[in-house]
Amino acid sequence: MYFQRELIVRDMALVDAAVTFHCLTPRPIRVTLRQPTPEEAAKDTAFATRCIASMEREPSSQAVLEAFEALAAHTLPRGTAPEEYIAHRTPPTGWVIPNLSRLPESFRSFLGQVAQELHDAATRTVHVVRWRRRIAGSHSPFMSGGSRWSFDGQTWHPLPGEIRIVGEEGYVPIRLDEVERVEIERLVGEERSEPLGHALLREAWHQRVGNPRSAIVIGIAGAEVGVKECVADLVPGAEWLVKNVPSPRLVAMLKDYLPLLPVRLKIGGLVKPPPVAILNTLTKGVNLRNDVAHVGRAGPSYDTVDEILRAVRDVLWLLDYYRGFEWAIDNLSGETVTALGIGS
Repeated sequence: MYFQRELIVRDMALVDAAVTFHCLTPRPIRVTLRQPTPEEAAKDTAFATRCIASMEREPSSQAVLEAFEALAAHTLPRGTAPEEYIAHRTPPTGWVIPNLSRLPESFRSFLGQVAQELHDAATRTVHVVRWRRRIAGSHSPFMSGGSRWSFDGQTWHPLPGEIRIVGEEGYVPIRLDEVERVEIERLVGEERSEPLGHALLREAWHQRVGNPRSAIVIGIAGAEVGVKECVADLVPGAEWLVKNVPSPRLVAMLKDYLPLLPVRLKIGGLVKPPPVAILNTLTKGVNLRNDVAHVGRAGPSYDTVDEILRAVRDVLWLLDYYRGFEWAIDNLSGETVTALGIGS
């Protein structure tokens, strides 16, 4: 079987019509950079190049092969989930390609491996070209141009994808009551600002879709800075040590040291560490950050980044509460509120 992944690369233009690279990755992959056709150029951004990664690979099992055969015949594979999942319709046949979430797990797993290998080869090739030729541009200049599969390399079918709507939080009108107005006025008068941990998390959250590796690195840094800010605020004379002495591991600090701090507010008379689920997620985040920073690992999935940054967010709000900001506890997620036994 044959598979292709196409990307639109912004801010890079070719003089030649096309150039092809044969990448000796774990499986041979051919990566072609080509000029867009006139029709594509009319839709693409200026100075764009098309990047197509292609590979040949046999299905991992008979069930996966049968799923491809069913899709080629415009029928649903066995084990497809119910219709309430999102699907999208493609011209000209009107055949409804099921959303990837609906398809059997074995098929999704195989397709995920293929898609990741093609994406990695394509993006690494572009990054090396930009490095070798000193081409400027954004960290992630890629837009999706679609993915395809074929039994014979001649007749191509679109690969099932996953429709995901990524929204931002907090874009709603707000009304500040008098208590909030006075508090904000006091904080500004004391020359306070948003804690740096929150500022870093805000930056990481903005990066989570286009630059997931950066999001992980910045997000975990935000949690580490948040802990240091909390210690410096609560322990007189500790600010110099916190700023200048390497701190213990993040999860150990939250689990073992946080309950020992002289906090200004408690939960049911106790200083509780973040719930186990949060600590486990942060452990995953720290390991990913170390892999990205020291090994150059490929970026994590959107779901993984989202999970880790939400854990960092809950930790920062919990630290704010312990520092004396009573309202911060209202910003914790419902799962964390339940796990901490707040209000019970």
